[in-house]
Amino acid sequence: MNDDIVVSCSGKSTTTGGGWSLGTIPCKLGDRKANDWITAYLNHQDKNGKFRHGKSLRTSFAFARSVSTLQLRNYPEIFPIISAAKADGRLGRNEKRFSDFAPLLICNRASLERVKSLGNVKDYPMESMRASIIVDSKQSWSEERWKYIYVQGNNKEPLTLSKIKECPRCTVPCRHPKTGKYLFPEKLLLWKVLKKAFPQKASDPEWGSWAGVYFGVYFGNNGNEGIIQVG
Repeated sequence: MNDDIVVSCSGKSTTTGGGWSLGTIPCKLGDRKANDWITAYLNHQDKNGKFRHGKSLRTSFAFARSVSTLQLRNYPEIFPIISAAKADGRLGRNEKRFSDFAPLLICNRASLERVKSLGNVKDYPMESMRASIIVDSKQSWSEERWKYIYVQGNNKEPLTLSKIKECPRCTVPCRHPKTGKYLFPEKLLLWKVLKKAFPQKASDPEWGSWAGVYFGVYFGNNGNEGIIQVG
């Protein structure tokens, strides 16, 4: 099936309840058999009659493949960060497909270890942070001070990644990446720990209504191509 569709890069805040939209991306639907399979899987009901997809009604699902990108410089100015980043060049020639706000989200293992220590928990899965690149520096929160990251790898020239903005977090990183259940009895542990440690970061005016505690940093490649691999 090669039907053309448009996917809206939008969502609803789990913290404010408000909605947002950054634009649309043209896509093509996946094969009918694959779409029938994911629909049947997610419409499965347990012994209590609850659907696997978590909603109250049976519905249809489909795989979609993006056939183009969304230019960050074309974002509607719904948050102050967008206006500011357009003006100072942070958005540059960056583009994205189905990622969140920016092409890349970089998280630091050392920072997560610090969260575990402050929250007095033994384990916190990095997968809950939904990072696209995970680094392991010697110091927690050092990633927030990096303006550029140079990736050598097999590239003839280093691939330069440029900082766009620290990432405000919703409640999703407080949940298990597979089950969706809260990780700890203290449901919003990440929020509680980071808001107490860094209260000013939780109300950054550049994020406006999207403001929240930081974990991870949005970076972009400014339209340049290269190879990123485990080193």
